[in-house]
Amino acid sequence: MKKMAMTTLVVIGLTAMVAQAVPVVTLSIVDGGYTGTSNLYWWDVYAVVDNAAAVAAFGYGTEGLAGFTYDVVGTGALAVDIAYDRAPEGTIEWYDEGAEEWVRYDYGFVNTSPDSGLGITGLQGTGYQGDPDSFMDDLVLQGVGMTAGTYSPPSPYSLQGGSDSSWDATVHMGRGKYTWDGATVGTLSVDVTPGGYINILDSSSPWEGPGNVTILDWDDAGQAGEDYGEIDGGSFTIPEPATMLVLLGGALLAVIRRR
Repeated sequence: MKKMAMTTLVVIGLTAMVAQAVPVVTLSIVDGGYTGTSNLYWWDVYAVVDNAAAVAAFGYGTEGLAGFTYDVVGTGALAVDIAYDRAPEGTIEWYDEGAEEWVRYDYGFVNTSPDSGLGITGLQGTGYQGDPDSFMDDLVLQGVGMTAGTYSPPSPYSLQGGSDSSWDATVHMGRGKYTWDGATVGTLSVDVTPGGYINILDSSSPWEGPGNVTILDWDDAGQAGEDYGEIDGGSFTIPEPATMLVLLGGALLAVIRRR
């Protein structure tokens, strides 16, 4: 199958004249195919951050994704069965022999994945308290959605088993299952709806905290501003229109032959 749909969020600049010279985050949803269980199919969500226009105009843009809350929604014959966040995240650990205890910190996108597909969330630890801290900054993954990367923990820490330390330039944001009867038309979409957002790291090469994040959100009052994002919803539909024409043509031919 491999059908893809796009949701684009644009950070609005201080004036409409620079609206095109901004980082653009594009979400895509892909039909992942049959799971092997009756009427259950996979879906996958990916993200890309296009920084080229902002860098060309201003010499800076963003250092990548900082957090998100988005929805995957089914209509017609398709319904979300379960959802999982897949943005890179994990835990580093170090055994403090003096205190005889493990010291652990989470890095990347701490997440929640409701089964409904509504409010799939991942958030990096950009808002820590106090003065800038290079150790806390190191727990924030930079370049996510822009370039492929691999996280290396600071000494003396090591990765805890099961941690997700690598990601592709087109980063995997979520995975889940949807139900379909195998015949009836239905749609699955990814979007950021009222209450949702995508955060990006402000550019500082490298990024430094705390804070320094721009929020791309849904302003249901329709007012543009620094924290406002323009959102275009996207979806894939199955069966595809071409497939439906073939099925309808076959059914019509069968009726004609009976006559």
